[in-house]
Amino acid sequence: MTDLEFDDRYFPRVDLKKNSRYQYYKYQGKDFAYDFKDCLVLYIYKDEDGIWRELDSVGLRKENWKNKEIRDEYLAEYCFDIDEECAYEMDSIAKEFGLTEDELVLEPDDDTYEETDDMLIPNDEDDGEILVEMPPKKRVKIRK
Repeated sequence: MTDLEFDDRYFPRVDLKKNSRYQYYKYQGKDFAYDFKDCLVLYIYKDEDGIWRELDSVGLRKENWKNKEIRDEYLAEYCFDIDEECAYEMDSIAKEFGLTEDELVLEPDDDTYEETDDMLIPNDEDDGEILVEMPPKKRVKIRK
């Protein structure tokens, strides 16, 4: 299976063109799209090729999406859940490597790190650091 086939299978493309079934919405720095056909809120990200892809989804009635107050309240709770899940994953990584929270540092996504299919990436410099990719496009630097 190629990388593109893998991405298409596990992170479906989301077509945000003007006449598509999706409506884009940014909330608390996260990207979402509402799928009017299936009544789903999609948590999305843009891959390195500029293609929007789905990371996660939850159901929401169309009437609730169209009401900004209800939509924002729903997305606030969804963002909280996403952040809690990320914190849990960070804690799991720390426990797996026997590290404290102070030893985990979120790194901004930039071009200094080489893209790879592996989950664990040895740093180019021999300083004992390991990079762990965290979707969407987040990297964690682990200091040993």
